[in-house]
Amino acid sequence: MNVLDIDRSEIPLLINNMKLNTGVELGVGWGRYSSVLLEKSRLSLLYSIDAWHEFPVDVWKLSALYPQPKLNEMYKHSLEALNVFGERSIVMKMTSDEASVLFEDESLDFIYIDANHAYEHIKHDINIWYPKIRKNGLFCGHDFMNGEYNGNNYMVKKAVMEFTEMKELDIYATNEENLPSWMVTKENIALSKYL
Repeated sequence: MNVLDIDRSEIPLLINNMKLNTGVELGVGWGRYSSVLLEKSRLSLLYSIDAWHEFPVDVWKLSALYPQPKLNEMYKHSLEALNVFGERSIVMKMTSDEASVLFEDESLDFIYIDANHAYEHIKHDINIWYPKIRKNGLFCGHDFMNGEYNGNNYMVKKAVMEFTEMKELDIYATNEENLPSWMVTKENIALSKYL
């Protein structure tokens, strides 16, 4: 694994230097990171995708972080925050599965996964979204860790490492001590050359 000397707020630098145009953030919450991506990058279009729906614990596999009224508030906040970016921002209130079928394979330059962090969910999201990324695109996500966080057992690192080993992909991480982001490219591009 390679650690880049950037934190997640600087991923837009990679987006710009790699000349990436169309992206997805999966798992939007309050819309804060979608705002960072649109404000700091030259993405021509970002799809911000989240269900903003409270799922039962047996489906979600983690304790529900927010009740539905809070999720409704988060959705409203995201719409307001991302509205300022005009046509560069499209907010999609749907599940990962519902959204993924709307995109052709190899149609996206950038994908950032920050949705459900339970092992089976992150593994599923990686598998259904990876085909959507172009060969020279950037496929990445948040909370590259295994262990207890917010009262839940996150297993993002396990799912990502298994996938990258199977696909023989070089993996990069941001330099945050807690909750770093992970990044790969289909062609194992040396990401350090874009910084």
